[in-house]
Amino acid sequence: MLGLIQQNPDVSFDLVGPVSGKDHNLGSRTGEDVAAVFAEALQQQKNVTLRGTMAQHEVPAFMESCDILLLCYRRTPSFRCDNSHKMMEYLSSGKVVVCTNLSAYKGSDLVEMSPVDENGLLPSIFRRVVEDIDKYNAPAMQARRKAYALQNTYDNHIGTIESFIQANIQKA
Repeated sequence: MLGLIQQNPDVSFDLVGPVSGKDHNLGSRTGEDVAAVFAEALQQQKNVTLRGTMAQHEVPAFMESCDILLLCYRRTPSFRCDNSHKMMEYLSSGKVVVCTNLSAYKGSDLVEMSPVDENGLLPSIFRRVVEDIDKYNAPAMQARRKAYALQNTYDNHIGTIESFIQANIQKA
């Protein structure tokens, strides 16, 4: 992420998230405050504004003010880059999402994603989106993203699970 920011000095990055060890869930076994170290590196960038954590009710309006939503993950023993709960929230905005690889979105044209284990390609993917933002945020694409998010709400998934359970109870 830091490399992506440094390679795009003409882009303003307005970032939301923890900037200290008090309000993050990154965890650290070394005792080093990973979030604070990263936040300090980000603060050195002239094109970055750090907003800190944001109340849930403020997030939709904030996302509406953005052109690109960014998700950056790295594979770890406890996170295998399969999915992110933030993705549905991002897709619900309709805005283009640029992200590191998440296997749940393999083959999807709803997001612009790096290939598996090739996070280093994210800056070039991001640049491609910046240079053709009108295409990526076209009204039809925004509508498709919003529709996908609406089809995949927790309530809808719970309904699917309930139907599955009921069908299997009747078979038993």
